Amino acid sequence: MQRAELGASLRLKDGSLLTIRDWTDFLGKGSQGPLLKTFPLTRAQLRELALMSQLLP
Repeated sequence: MQRAELGASLRLKDGSLLTIRDWTDFLGKGSQGPLLKTFPLTRAQLRELALMSQLLP
């Protein structure tokens, strides 16, 4: 099954990588409910989250 996904990555000063993934489905052991028809976050919300001053190097 192919899933729809939005993602953002942020490289921090110490070299670590913060990755944020936003998808509409998760099927597998431990699935927490039905598939979503839309993303939980909009592209704008995902961008805002990734650029929060608390996360920026």
